[in-house]
Amino acid sequence: MKTSTLFLYVYFCLSTVAFAQDWRNIPVPANPGSGFTWQLQNNFSDDFNYNGKTNQFSSKWRDGYFNAWTGPGLTQWQSNHSNVSGGNLVIRASRNGANRVNCGVVTSKTKVTYPIFMEANIKVSNLELSSNFWMLSQNDQREIDILEVYGGARQVWFAQHMSTNFHVFVRGSNNQIISDFNDQKHNSLPGLEPWRNKFHRFGVYWKSPSEVFFYIDGKQTPSGSWAQARMFDKDYTKTVMDKNRFKMDQSMFMILDMEDHAWRSAQGIVATNADLANNSKNRMYVDWVRVYKPVRQGSNPAPPSSGGQSVANGWYSIKNPFDNQRVLSRNQGDHKTEMIDNGNFRDQQWYINHLSNNIYTIKNGRSDRFMEVPYARCANGEVVKTYTSPAGAHQRWKIERNGANYSIRPAHCQQRALDRTAGQKNATLTIYDFNVANNNQKWQLVPTTLGQKSINQPILTFRITPNPVPPGSEFTTVSGITENDLVQVYTLQGKQVLTTKALSDEVQLDTSSLASGMYMISSGGQVTKLIVN
Repeated sequence: MKTSTLFLYVYFCLSTVAFAQDWRNIPVPANPGSGFTWQLQNNFSDDFNYNGKTNQFSSKWRDGYFNAWTGPGLTQWQSNHSNVSGGNLVIRASRNGANRVNCGVVTSKTKVTYPIFMEANIKVSNLELSSNFWMLSQNDQREIDILEVYGGARQVWFAQHMSTNFHVFVRGSNNQIISDFNDQKHNSLPGLEPWRNKFHRFGVYWKSPSEVFFYIDGKQTPSGSWAQARMFDKDYTKTVMDKNRFKMDQSMFMILDMEDHAWRSAQGIVATNADLANNSKNRMYVDWVRVYKPVRQGSNPAPPSSGGQSVANGWYSIKNPFDNQRVLSRNQGDHKTEMIDNGNFRDQQWYINHLSNNIYTIKNGRSDRFMEVPYARCANGEVVKTYTSPAGAHQRWKIERNGANYSIRPAHCQQRALDRTAGQKNATLTIYDFNVANNNQKWQLVPTTLGQKSINQPILTFRITPNPVPPGSEFTTVSGITENDLVQVYTLQGKQVLTTKALSDEVQLDTSSLASGMYMISSGGQVTKLIVN
């Protein structure tokens, strides 16, 4: 009879493979690091194996740019210039009036952040316009260009050399550019073959704010990484950027588009009417886009349904998206949770573990205590603390996407949400009426590798046999527990249905009264699933 661990492992592995699709036989070329493996991020990945802008498309992509900007130079971005057809995202261009150009643009619905590996399989257009795969922060201050190429340039050199690039923009009060620090590297194919002739894979490993590496057709480029970049502001201040001060440290939107660049059109380098009307030249094709995060080996990957698990199991810092403060719980006093400036401390790290349907336990890295609302209270202003056990619903949390961030709500009281009191610095955390627009209830979950030598992923020490349990079965054995510990069974709503005290390292539970479904078993501060089916 399979154990629960094997059952879940097989389920999640099969689910992940089923959703790999077009890239299933193409390994991720970057190394995730010792003890880590790559996990597909389904909410950012798409094989475009459907026709039209379906619900699948709209769940991942914004049919346009992420703000009101209509594009650089002569560009006029238009939503009707992108579509999904023939297994590809198709981005096209056409003439707009005497000299402007309509172009397609598609933007990710939410922002990505490091550490990630991102890759797209793209056939660029045969136009003077630029075909692009890039990322930009919401405040327009950080940019990573993974692909930029003038695929049909009459000056053949530009069609033979695609570029990768970094930008750090310093902007004034009206968002005007004060400095544009950047560095560009050009890449060519053997024999100087034009990039437009076939599909190529363009990727980036955004490992950390100071570690960014580019990949083309599965190989890391020999130059062009963030460490190699010399960020020079050639257009404004003529100065070199201080890379200790500025880094690639902001979440960004993914963008796929075509566009005119002012520096070219100002010189009369424009797409011709004939080329813009030629359907064999005026289209950029995106076969697929895939995004992976490194996760610790042995942790359960997220199921493919975004409704089932929005956050992968693992260690995170829980961050205020609008400053550098993180959630802390000191192992002293009343164990309350509060905000504090980021530091290399275990009490700022939390292990987030998925139970079911976006319900999680949140465990502190230093105290091994679980975030809770004491005594299952549900009033506005109740202080959030930690407790030794995750058995009750008030020690579990519903974590779901809220735009680019997350909301964190107590499972027993989902009309409230984890809140930074009055948005104060060093705020004590409370629960308050949930409002998706309340910035004090928005959270960024930042995967962390801090302190890994002293923090290990929790390992389940007890076993359940059999699991799943056939309905009406009289006994289920729980072994590997500690004498005198309580073994408790709860519904997903937090109702206790069975309890017994361990007289040895093994107990037998009478499960004959349990209806078919999923339950939680808790013992010694650990919790896992019991399935009756």
